[in-house]
Amino acid sequence: MKNLGSKAKIGILYNSGARFAGIGLHFINIIFLARLLTPEDFGMAATGWLVIGFATKFGEFGFNMGLIQRNAEVTEVHINTLFTMDMAFKITLWIIILIGTKAIAAFFDGVDYTGLVASLPVISFYMVLECFSTTPLAMMQRNLDFKNRSIIMMTERIIESIIAIAMAFAGYGFWSLIYSKIIGIAIVGVWAAMMMKWVPKIKLDKEAANELFQFGIMVFLRNLFRYGADNAANFMVLKVLGGGALGIYEKAFGLMRLPQKHLTKGMNSVVFAAVARIQDEPQRVRSAFRKVVLVVSLVSFPILSGMAVVAPYLVPVLLGDQWLETIVPLQIMCAAGILLSIDPFINSVLTATGFVKYTAFRRGIELVLIGVAAYFGVQFGLAGVAAAVLIVSFIVMLVMIAIITKKSEISWLDCLEPLLPATVASLSMLAAMLAARFSFETAHPLPNLAMLIILTLLGMAVYFASHFLFRFQLVQDLLKELGGDSQKMMKKIRKKARKAKARFFSFSEKKNAV
Repeated sequence: MKNLGSKAKIGILYNSGARFAGIGLHFINIIFLARLLTPEDFGMAATGWLVIGFATKFGEFGFNMGLIQRNAEVTEVHINTLFTMDMAFKITLWIIILIGTKAIAAFFDGVDYTGLVASLPVISFYMVLECFSTTPLAMMQRNLDFKNRSIIMMTERIIESIIAIAMAFAGYGFWSLIYSKIIGIAIVGVWAAMMMKWVPKIKLDKEAANELFQFGIMVFLRNLFRYGADNAANFMVLKVLGGGALGIYEKAFGLMRLPQKHLTKGMNSVVFAAVARIQDEPQRVRSAFRKVVLVVSLVSFPILSGMAVVAPYLVPVLLGDQWLETIVPLQIMCAAGILLSIDPFINSVLTATGFVKYTAFRRGIELVLIGVAAYFGVQFGLAGVAAAVLIVSFIVMLVMIAIITKKSEISWLDCLEPLLPATVASLSMLAAMLAARFSFETAHPLPNLAMLIILTLLGMAVYFASHFLFRFQLVQDLLKELGGDSQKMMKKIRKKARKAKARFFSFSEKKNAV
């Protein structure tokens, strides 16, 4: 346990580095695909993944999280049981989808029936392939081996992006978004198994299965509710406004989720694995939670608030004029993203400490709220749906803070105080960016690219200047700690470099002697 903090920090470093690179890759991907494909293509692919995502969550009983959260020793019996159970459920779901393809496609009357019938059997095979990566990746996460895990996931994104762009350029349409993911998950499964020296075996142990199932059943309910909550708005958009509108909404939602997808999620996987190891030490859990909330807010708040300001210039530059309808929903959802920034970490702490049923309860509430809100919001178009997401996000934030303060030693102050530095600095940044935007638009309008660059640079300068001016104590303490960690890391790097140099010269001397 002594080295747990160092391992967690190193894990966050690798994961965050990979996620930062993922953001750049995601933008490159968007720039090309948004011009090579149509909103209808994205809508078709999004519909297919909507179906498969629901089926996957329905068959995903959280067995892998049970393996990670387990305090006792994990044996080969548990590992093989995890794989066997996961494979059995996914193959069953695949067969069900194959049988019901035409009925499922007919239900989604907002997209091309023929295209959906052809694509669903292919997309659904993704579930089966995913089984070969779930187990070894869970083992890596439990062992806090985030270096190799990050390398694998980053390589998958690169390959997936290259294949998607190449196929879209060759004229494959929405199929480029499907085949690229199929190939990517296949590569992850093979590579992860090789790194863990794991050979898939169909073996089922009743006792191990029962242990994984007891924890996993609540994770299953939570994941099912979460997927429903995440996609209730998508479903309403598809049924009322059509596939093209879903493609536009998905693009706005995807841009808003960038910080969470590539940064928050990267840290969260480390936080869950680390907190699971110290779940019986509430003060260490509390301290870790405060630091994580501080770091996440410092990164995500300025990105999301800045994106809301520059959206009118970002969208046409990044996506093209055919995606202008994305602007207003994106701006509204950026506010929702800020409200939900600490939600994943509250979920992880509750899950890792054994209170997973409360996270399922929270997701159930969100599913009901977002379903009702989206039903009324969609009557006002995409902006109405985005507003519904914003309102529900505020309610969910309050519910989650109330739950974690009741079930742990984490207080309201622990949840809100770390957000203060990022909030003050982001508000200062917003004021400067909005003032500059208004001045240019009224006095001297500039091209979209020029406005995007000027506002982005101004926002960054004001944000960092605000931290320098206010010198928040929490940030100062964090920088001091990171400085100490950096020095230790540099010492290790220099030590390894000296050893490598010594081995090189030793090898050279032996070679010359021969």
